[in-house]
Amino acid sequence: MVADIKKQVESGIVEMDEYTNIIPNFYTRTLARQAMKQLKGNWESGAIDKAVAKSTTRVPLLELVEFMKTDLAEVAEKQKDYITKGATNAEDDQVSSVSEADEELEYSTAISTHRAAVV
Repeated sequence: MVADIKKQVESGIVEMDEYTNIIPNFYTRTLARQAMKQLKGNWESGAIDKAVAKSTTRVPLLELVEFMKTDLAEVAEKQKDYITKGATNAEDDQVSSVSEADEELEYSTAISTHRAAVV
């Protein structure tokens, strides 16, 4: 999964989307921690071999848990902030144009209501 995160960071985040963003969030890291605890419980009970579990399964889980301590996490966070700031500016532009249209609509409603009352 860390290799895929590297690919996404290198290619750059084009838009903010919760379905295409593979950078691990808090919940993903929490699940990885729980899986590591379950893995440790299994090798302590003798269900799996400790050496095999540590060399194969535990390595990617540990990378996910410790992802926020890496330089890659900093780069990904900067990209996310840049995209979020760009999305916020675009939303502000849309909100201002919508509010202008709403004001015109309210004004025309007020005028037509006044005319109806006068007639």
